[in-house]
Parts: sequence; C-alpha cells; structure tokens
Amino acid sequence: MTITLRQLISHLSGLRHTTDADLLHDYGLHITNTTQTVRFFAHDPLLSAPGTHFHYSNNGWQLLGAVVEAVEKRSYHTVLNEFMNKRVMSRTQSDDRLQVLPHRGGQYQVGARFN
Repeated sequence: MTITLRQLISHLSGLRHTTDADLLHDYGLHITNTTQTVRFFAHDPLLSAPGTHFHYSNNGWQLLGAVVEAVEKRSYHTVLNEFMNKRVMSRTQSDDRLQVLPHRGGQYQVGARFN
C-alpha cells in the first residue's frame, strides 16, 4: 500500500499515533536520528487505508523525517535547524530533550538519581 508525503503531512496516512510505550524506547536506547524510530511502528497495521480518514499521528512525521534523512544523508534535526536558522527563524531550533536550555525544566529520566 502506498502512502504519500501529502498524506503523512496531513495525518491521512492511516498510521497510528505515538504511544507511551514508544516514548519509553528512547530511554532504553540512544536514538540519534529519526530513521531509528520507524522500527517502533513499521509492522503495525494501518488504522485505515491511506487518504481515507484523519488520524493524528506523530509517527507520520517520524516517517517524513526518515524520508528527509534518506534524501539529505543527514539527520532530520540537522536539516530542520539549518533551514530555520538560514531561511526562516534564526532564534528557533528543533527540540532536543537532552539539550539544557535556560529557563526550561529538564526532562525526567527513568532511573535517574539526583543528589
């Protein structure tokens, strides 16, 4: 079955949304690019045929990021940050939960110990 980029962007791909279990994968594994996240949902059945029903899906955007990585041969976040900084919003960046930003709370880490 074919899923188009337009369907990914408009949440018409039929892919499911991210679950809590998907989010926990990132704590056990060090995810370094978007392509690595595709394996968490690659074998799941579609919720509907592509183009037929709206289903909000972060996984659709993950797959779109993997397409960007395949074309650009760089991480999606690198491409996105370069585009924003050079062309659109010079003080904006994609989110990185491990990056410490002033005036923003830190991400909880499973099993982390604080002194």
